[in-house]
Amino acid sequence: MPISENAPTRGHLLRSGIAVGAGTWMVFAALECCFLAIIPWFIHPSYAYEPVHAGFTIVVFAHYLVIGAAVGAVCGLVAPATVAVPRAVLRAAASLTVLLALMGALVLQANPSAEYWLVLAVQIGFAVALLLTIRSPQWSRRLAFAANPWTMPIALLGFPWLIWDFLYNWHARDQIAVSFAYLAGVLVVSFIAQKLFAAVRSSRRSRGADTPAFGRVAVGVFVAAALGVGCVLRQMPMVTDPPPGQKPTDVSAPHIVLMTLDTVRADHMSLHGYERDTTPKLRELAVTSTFYESAIASSDLTLSTHASIFTGLRGNGVAGHCSIVGRR
Repeated sequence: MPISENAPTRGHLLRSGIAVGAGTWMVFAALECCFLAIIPWFIHPSYAYEPVHAGFTIVVFAHYLVIGAAVGAVCGLVAPATVAVPRAVLRAAASLTVLLALMGALVLQANPSAEYWLVLAVQIGFAVALLLTIRSPQWSRRLAFAANPWTMPIALLGFPWLIWDFLYNWHARDQIAVSFAYLAGVLVVSFIAQKLFAAVRSSRRSRGADTPAFGRVAVGVFVAAALGVGCVLRQMPMVTDPPPGQKPTDVSAPHIVLMTLDTVRADHMSLHGYERDTTPKLRELAVTSTFYESAIASSDLTLSTHASIFTGLRGNGVAGHCSIVGRR
């Protein structure tokens, strides 16, 4: 429902706030589903993805809908009813609540690395843009391309996803360069799209034609598509076995025997100080060997952990996943 040029009623602001808040949070939910499930399904041939229970997925989306409607209602209630409130301001206020949720999640998982401060700096930049949009009509028009429910989530969800899923083995300097190139690309595309949509709306209004609700239609289609695809897509891991009887090309390489104890708790080994003598032979071997007191597995799966041992890569950087063939 468009905002009237005259002073709106409190009920009008409340209805508009609920609609804008719900739409903003549903866009975020759909984009989060894309970055966490749908995009990995397309770009990783060996990505073993089993869809979450459809009922659970619907419940999660319903939670986002309820949260968005609630924060939108609060925005509508606190907005001044004495002046006309542009819809862009309500969208910026709802987007700010999404941003605060992302910032809170980042702070709770605080890891003071270069990537952490990089993501936090980008979040702060978007927070400033959203606050300026809320405070000033002039800045609202200038920053419309950035302070909207689409640009901000795409940038903030894609930014850490790009670093931690693709660039984790890159030098920090290269990570920063590629990440800011991605951010600049998102902003440029959003700026161009916003100008094109504004030109179309202006042209239709000059001819006296009704302006179609592109935004609401796009939100509905995108959310329905993400929800549907996220519930039904399924992919089996790609298995590539070497040819039978293949031998290593470098015959001068040393022979190494790797022995592992799967799912053994370190705090229940006498080697690590447990009161019962549960591993006497390992304790004796440690006297004449290199003993690492603090070693952490790269994954919670046996297959991907051993792949990391053999390759030196992180668990999410190897094609070692649990097979779901035949699982119902």
